[in-house]
Amino acid sequence: MAVVLLLFAASSGCTGPQESAARLTSLELAGMLLEEADLPENFTFVEKEKVSEEEMPPEDLERGIRERYNLKFARVQGNSSQNTTVIDQYIFCCSTDKIEELVTKPLVSNEYATYEVLPDPGIGNSSVAYRVTTTYTGADGNSSEQEVSYMIKFCKLDIYEILYLHGEPAEYDLLRDAAVKAEVKIR
Repeated sequence: MAVVLLLFAASSGCTGPQESAARLTSLELAGMLLEEADLPENFTFVEKEKVSEEEMPPEDLERGIRERYNLKFARVQGNSSQNTTVIDQYIFCCSTDKIEELVTKPLVSNEYATYEVLPDPGIGNSSVAYRVTTTYTGADGNSSEQEVSYMIKFCKLDIYEILYLHGEPAEYDLLRDAAVKAEVKIR
């Protein structure tokens, strides 16, 4: 039951002819990933995917994206998978001339998801937070269910990140804390 996100991403250790060396991170992207120790102790690592420049679609390359990592952590409370909270981290290295646009480009609500802009979480050089309400059609085809989740997008130097928390319970403060820890790793 995850919302499909269209991600505009970027890669690690990336440099380009227009980029200033003073604005680039000094670590490889893999060194900036969240770890279990960065989250409350009941979250566990689920999966990690590296997407290289060769695997990027042309439109992402045009946006300055060459590599990205996707991570997933989960917490199950009790004995039911319905009480699962998931944190997804999408981290990209991006051309510095395009990075602000990735953060500030508004998400557009549609019949499946509503994006409510929350107060600026004040993370990195630029950030935006959303409360996302996703509507799912029920098993009977007539009824509908709604799920509330949260998303934070931010950039620092040449790194762009999206952190997304969904499931039960959806706790914005938990996501913001994870985003602050992710931001500290960028150097």
